[in-house]
Amino acid sequence: MQNRASAIWLLIAILVALLGYWAGRAANSRPVAQEQAESASPKKGSEDTLPKAATAQPPAPPPATPEAPKPATAMPPSADGREPEFEPPSESPRAGMGRDTAGTAPYEPYKPDTAARSRSQGGEAGTAATTPGAEDMTTAVAAPAVEQAMAYDVFDGFEEGNAWAVESAADHAVLALAEDQASEGKQALKATWKAFGKGNFELRREVKLDLTNATSARVDVYNAGGQLDLVLGIRAGYDASLFTTPPKPLDKGWNRDVTFRLADLSFTEKGPWGSSWAWSRDSVNRISLIFRERDEKEGVVHVDNLRFDHPAAKLGAKSKPVIKSIKASAGTLERFQTLELDVAFEAAFQNFFDRGEVDLTASFLAPSGKRLEAKGFVYDAEPPADALAVGKPTWRVRFTPTETGLWRYDVTVKNSGGDTTSQTYEFLCRQGADRPGFIRVSKSDPQCFEFDNGAFYYPIGQNICWAANYEYYLDQMKAYGGNHVRIWLCPWNLQLEDPKEAGKYDLAVAKAVDTLLAQCAERGIYVQLVLRYHGMQDASWDKNPYNAANGGPCTWAGDFFTDGKAKDLHKRFLDYVAARWGHSTALFAWELWNEVDLARSDRESDVVAWHREMAAHLKRADAHGHLVTTSVCSPGKMNGLFELAEIDFIPIHLYTRDLAEQFHGAWLRYRKLRKPMFVSEFSAGIKPGDDLGDERGVHLQAGLWLAFVSPFAGNAMPWWWDTFVDKNKLYGHWAVLGRFAKDVDRRGKNYELVRSQVKVSDDATVNIQGMVAPSEAFLWVGDEARIARPEHADRPLLLAERPIRLHGMLGGTFRIEVWDTLDGKLVSEATAATDDGTLSLVLPKTSHPLAVKIIKSQPGKALPRFEW
Repeated sequence: MQNRASAIWLLIAILVALLGYWAGRAANSRPVAQEQAESASPKKGSEDTLPKAATAQPPAPPPATPEAPKPATAMPPSADGREPEFEPPSESPRAGMGRDTAGTAPYEPYKPDTAARSRSQGGEAGTAATTPGAEDMTTAVAAPAVEQAMAYDVFDGFEEGNAWAVESAADHAVLALAEDQASEGKQALKATWKAFGKGNFELRREVKLDLTNATSARVDVYNAGGQLDLVLGIRAGYDASLFTTPPKPLDKGWNRDVTFRLADLSFTEKGPWGSSWAWSRDSVNRISLIFRERDEKEGVVHVDNLRFDHPAAKLGAKSKPVIKSIKASAGTLERFQTLELDVAFEAAFQNFFDRGEVDLTASFLAPSGKRLEAKGFVYDAEPPADALAVGKPTWRVRFTPTETGLWRYDVTVKNSGGDTTSQTYEFLCRQGADRPGFIRVSKSDPQCFEFDNGAFYYPIGQNICWAANYEYYLDQMKAYGGNHVRIWLCPWNLQLEDPKEAGKYDLAVAKAVDTLLAQCAERGIYVQLVLRYHGMQDASWDKNPYNAANGGPCTWAGDFFTDGKAKDLHKRFLDYVAARWGHSTALFAWELWNEVDLARSDRESDVVAWHREMAAHLKRADAHGHLVTTSVCSPGKMNGLFELAEIDFIPIHLYTRDLAEQFHGAWLRYRKLRKPMFVSEFSAGIKPGDDLGDERGVHLQAGLWLAFVSPFAGNAMPWWWDTFVDKNKLYGHWAVLGRFAKDVDRRGKNYELVRSQVKVSDDATVNIQGMVAPSEAFLWVGDEARIARPEHADRPLLLAERPIRLHGMLGGTFRIEVWDTLDGKLVSEATAATDDGTLSLVLPKTSHPLAVKIIKSQPGKALPRFEW
């Protein structure tokens, strides 16, 4: 008995020693990456192990400005997830511009990157710690700790029953739970299959899973027969697209840890919209194990221990965002200068362009008590290692204050786990330089434009809808005094939206638009930005990301105006452009569509309803209240669009040689709407060759002057900026008009459009058109025949001096200027007096068209008319 007891104790000692040996081996064999992750990761409940944000050393303080508030710099949050504390900055808002011992770099206020490098635009999976580049920071935020590698989490061990079924469209199989051949626990799923010519049998399970954080799946398979191949299939996304992995061979007997990389999943069967796996993995609705048959016609397999790797304790678990830092570009601003916030935070999301997954907003409280919300946006993103890897975004908020005084603001980050709001910060807005501000519809005259500071704005410029070198054209415009340009986002120019994935944006293009707006602002030029081009619904439908062939929601072009998913995606687009560029005072207006009547649609009412909805959404999204418009190919098309309260002004497109008649007709058509209107496209015809015979720009010159002497809110903007205007160097026509129009303010004048003509010889007629109010008048004297036939431009216009009388003016004295519109010279200047409202003047002998300016300060009531 004693010997038996000794043997037992000896056996126990040996077992204890072996267990200790294997435990030691397991501890020592942990991957280096795991040890680094554990050492880098903050321990729960231990604040000392959290990364700290370094603080830049302040330079010598500038002259005291005690009333200026100090922008705050965020410190990392506490380990329990409470709101982070914030460190007060130095006295100077530019403190820390040099590198300090902590290695921080200076923050630079918003400056567009003129050499923007291409970035990946894919969404991010899992927990994304968004930290901006070193060149944009005053305070460095420590990089997030590397996530600790986790053991595979068992998704289905088949211990609690069978949730799987056989796909009837594939070969037949019978399922049962079996206790033999279980690799984990007590049971496995047994499938007895038989071939019926389909080539595979499929086991499927309906689920609701978020696999955002998972990178691979594993399963154990016991194959009782000949060789098979196993494919992992996953249906995911709002359209249940099928994604499959490459096949894995299964030998006879045990096949343990058969591993599938989720990064290898690819489209097998697209749903209606064909969303990518990278953007669908948070909404998995089916998992399939697809067994491809080889030589065997029947057999048995056992499946067990299906599991996923993931960093969370539970698949789909998401937590509230954590704000890491907020960097303000300045603590003191001048009115209409832009404040830029660089916001770093950690949050779980998949697609950073989808505000339903992650949203950044800043709430600003004005000195007057008015509250404004500005949306944040992804400014840039690090390129991911592969198609499904994490590409960390940099988030920013841009806001331009319109009031002087002390502003307060906070930022909120929201995802499916909840929302987190920062503490409140302040900045001071001073008057500073006399910046005019944003352009609005005039408060005193709803048919004109004006700046926030009350100054009158009259657009003079041209279309430059696409160009490889915008600076060249902008410099030409600046030289002649232009202040307005129209630019398109289209497939061959600044295509922001990915042509193969709606709702995904090219950040390099976004930076190019940043640069373009800054270039325009430097030159005093304001941008009418066209967001959609009609050909995207017609000739360029194959390049439209909303096309189902490109993975979009629309099976035909007209669905764009009615499909709910398409409208949601377009609202996402509007949110992004408003967040990124709405801050710019150089942005004149958003134009929702170029010539939308040429885009395919089912009904005009669909297009009108779409504009009502989208314009209202854009006005809510744009904290700075830019004007919103749209356009059609000619007056009279889709009139319901311009009757919408959400459409602020009417851009007119005219392609004709009959300019005087067409300009007059457009004004008569739209004047009852009491909205600003101007000709934003015109030419002799819709083909480049229609203008090519007019090297001196006779048609162009007539269009500019006829527009000026019409009660339009802006001048006419020609098309063919490259093949016609620049080729023939016709910029001098604008320079003459600009000198003539200087200091003219149209607001509140209630002009009438007056036209007349007189035959001056057997084969010559002189036309006169004017914009006349009792206190002032602007007239153009020309020959409409020259517009139709520019080769006749040199023939005499007035063979001798010609007196005319203008009725309906106020009594008093008027100053009269007569200009040669071709040479740009002031031909004559005189004064004339009237007691009965009839003003007499003399037109000089000329072969060139003339412009006449008649000015008096007081208003009158009489209706104007001409008399030869």
